[in-house]
Amino acid sequence: EVEPEVRMEAYPVDAYPVHASVGNVAVNAAGDVAGAVAGDAAPGKVFRSYDDALPGVKEAYRKMRSLQSVEHVRMCHAKYCAPGSLGSVRMSIWEALATLDGFVDLSDPDTSLPNSVHAFQCAEGLRAACMPDWLQLTGLLHDLGKMVYLRGCDKDGTSMAEQWSIVGDTWVV
Repeated sequence: EVEPEVRMEAYPVDAYPVHASVGNVAVNAAGDVAGAVAGDAAPGKVFRSYDDALPGVKEAYRKMRSLQSVEHVRMCHAKYCAPGSLGSVRMSIWEALATLDGFVDLSDPDTSLPNSVHAFQCAEGLRAACMPDWLQLTGLLHDLGKMVYLRGCDKDGTSMAEQWSIVGDTWVV
């Protein structure tokens, strides 16, 4: 059986002031990545450039595109999100952010900093761009789901070593 080519397209978000411009990113089933999306920092600074990405970044996207499915999402939801499941933990937002101190997103070609730092960078970037408070808060909290790695497993792609189920740019499955 031939594996179909899988494409990931960047959505045009140039209407939002935090983005300078947007390009396209394509990933096929072999993990070949091309293109870039312009970021929200200094003029000329390009984020999401996969051309020179480490092999681990490309492998993470290859696994995302080939292993994620509606069935997989439903299984992870039941295993990690349902009341009484592995993911049922009560903590404050600050405690939750602190869990990301030990998590580095292997799919991110732009940084090797812990996700807790990324959360504050995102919120601060939105604040500096005069975005509304609700969006700044969203920027701070947007990666909290990654804390599933604390109870995740390699098979599900939810562990520190195998992150393909909890990181990366998302799409509809």
